[in-house]
Amino acid sequence: MAKWGCNKVMLKTDSVQLKKVICSEEYDLSALGTMFKEIKYQLHVGFSEACVVNCPRAYNLVAHRLAAFSASLNFDECVTWLGHLPEFVLNFVAGDLPSNDM
Repeated sequence: MAKWGCNKVMLKTDSVQLKKVICSEEYDLSALGTMFKEIKYQLHVGFSEACVVNCPRAYNLVAHRLAAFSASLNFDECVTWLGHLPEFVLNFVAGDLPSNDM
């Protein structure tokens, strides 16, 4: 990500357990332990700063909608947006903005 000028990252998750695993210095002996080790490694070598924070699911709807979009793609399909975002993404974000109604 440094090649795109991104050297700091904040990962938000609604999973307390996932945050615990990624932030832990210990090796995870579960079936997913190797994947978690790779995530930690990529965060360490790919970014000058990386943090993982908890975010209630209700505050993470855009991420869930983008993940659902990604899951709907074909296995070999990859989508990258540089510059302007597609209308459906803008609608996700606009729907997540706090209302000014008082």
